Amino acid sequence: MNLVPPHYTYARLPSPLARTIRLIRVLPSPDPLARVSIEIETHPLSSTPPYDAISYVWGEPDDSETVPFVTCSDESILKVTPNLHWALRRVRGTGGDPVSVWADAICINQNDDEERSAQVAFMGEIYASARRVLVCMGDAPTRGAEKEVAKLVEAVKLFRDSELGLDHACGEHDRLRRLRSSLQEADRSWEALSEVMLRPWFTRVWVIQEVGLAREPVVLYGTEEFGYRDLVRTADWANGQISLLRYRIQTWRIHVEWMEWSRPNAPPERTLWNLLDHASLLTCRDPRDRIYALLGHPVARTEGGRRPLFIPDYTRPLNGLYVEVTEALLRMVGLKTLVSVEHTPESLEDGCPSWVIRWHIQAKFNDISGSSMVIFDAGGQADPAHPARINGPRLRLWGRMVDKVSSCFEFRFFVAASCALGFRDAQDRRRRFETRQFIDFLVPESTSSRGREDVQLAFIDTVCAGRVGGDRRERLRCFFLLLALLDQEFSGSSRDWSDPADIDVLSDPDAVGAADLWDTIDLYASGRVFAVTVEGKFALLPQVSQPGDEICIIRGLDVPVVTRLSGDGASHILLGEAYVNGIMDGEALHVAGEEDSELVIC
Repeated sequence: MNLVPPHYTYARLPSPLARTIRLIRVLPSPDPLARVSIEIETHPLSSTPPYDAISYVWGEPDDSETVPFVTCSDESILKVTPNLHWALRRVRGTGGDPVSVWADAICINQNDDEERSAQVAFMGEIYASARRVLVCMGDAPTRGAEKEVAKLVEAVKLFRDSELGLDHACGEHDRLRRLRSSLQEADRSWEALSEVMLRPWFTRVWVIQEVGLAREPVVLYGTEEFGYRDLVRTADWANGQISLLRYRIQTWRIHVEWMEWSRPNAPPERTLWNLLDHASLLTCRDPRDRIYALLGHPVARTEGGRRPLFIPDYTRPLNGLYVEVTEALLRMVGLKTLVSVEHTPESLEDGCPSWVIRWHIQAKFNDISGSSMVIFDAGGQADPAHPARINGPRLRLWGRMVDKVSSCFEFRFFVAASCALGFRDAQDRRRRFETRQFIDFLVPESTSSRGREDVQLAFIDTVCAGRVGGDRRERLRCFFLLLALLDQEFSGSSRDWSDPADIDVLSDPDAVGAADLWDTIDLYASGRVFAVTVEGKFALLPQVSQPGDEICIIRGLDVPVVTRLSGDGASHILLGEAYVNGIMDGEALHVAGEEDSELVIC
């Protein structure tokens, strides 16, 4: 007779004030295919034995009979996801003592919202206290790919370290050129890197805290191990090489800029708003975790770091949490908070005020609003006599409507083997343009006072959201060199990058500038539409924008915003921030006969 083993029953943890956690002891086995057996222990966080924390992707729940499970010491079983099952097998020893690890799916009773809320409040400390954080990527999709990635990570680390300490007088430059050349020839390795950077793990919001607080985050990929931070730096370096664009190696800004939370030289201007904004492109099963998963960072803690700014509560409505967080950010950061507002057609009808940030909407890559590197001043100084005010569901601002949207065009990246960047009319989707055709089309659409070169420059500045430097000639040369290089790269003809002439091109400052320009276009145009306004200006607007929407400037906000008149005819729906060529430095504030007034955002 086959008896079904009972499911593991969780014992209730002590009071949350005791800060007690469960740890998993993975029992060794000489057979790599043997069933995973574990013991579950409880310890005060302040006195745990050494343990590793597992960082992995949960995956979709599976109710089939083939779902993996682990056997507990009392002969009960725990169902786990395939990814966690792989991780437990990967860390299990073949002999000797059990391995102590922490994994959220087992160490937290997922069916107890009270326990989940209490444990999440100090989960950052669990990862920070771990000996290592093990980033479990699973097996490579192709044989030997994990070895290629490990070899490449080590080679690029050597190259980057040498480059940073380069002494041209000692002949190191030639050696680095040869190393750079060998890296560019490593086609199989770059393909393997592209594969691993597309792993779902990178898209999960929880992992940012898990590796950010880690003393030593280590990637487990197949049978190989290498540093997580070295992997991210390798992908980031590759992204800046125009010869490697064809591999489409994915990088995530948040993984690059927030990889080490305890770093003492982290930029002091970083705030909770920056962290939440950068994480908005990531995914999670419960949308409330877009806030809760980041509460371990110092910017999300009260002074002294003992408590999170928001108390995790998995019983509260999502929109209520979003309202609380947006109101808090408006108090802490000010009007700049509003540049994170994004919408879908569905969110415009969800009943929540349009000025509240829906952190689960993930269209754009970067904010247009200026940083320390780029300063805009579209809205000028705030008017002390008319401060922003929250009045129930309405946000009252001071500013003016300066233009309207006339037409919108969608960006189309890598639409064909021979076209890296194209455009499509958002109203008539049959009308499609390659980049040069689109610029020709825009000449009569622009203001009649501008010549062809002025139109070209306005187009370049707009698709880069004002992030391209240099004088007129330099910007035009860089842009059209980029188009020529993309034509060559995506024309379908193979290139031999070992040719000395090609390597010289790659070392040319103009080619490097073209690669930077392409990165900028990708970062700011993705998730937005290109628009022409009634006044003939070019603009980058939110994806939900349409002809007839209004472009407004808000006093005290450095970028314009796009609004839509609401059904009551008196208030406006906030669609998001915008880049409008020709008004980013406050030009619209000085138009004769125009005055500011109250803008009510509903």
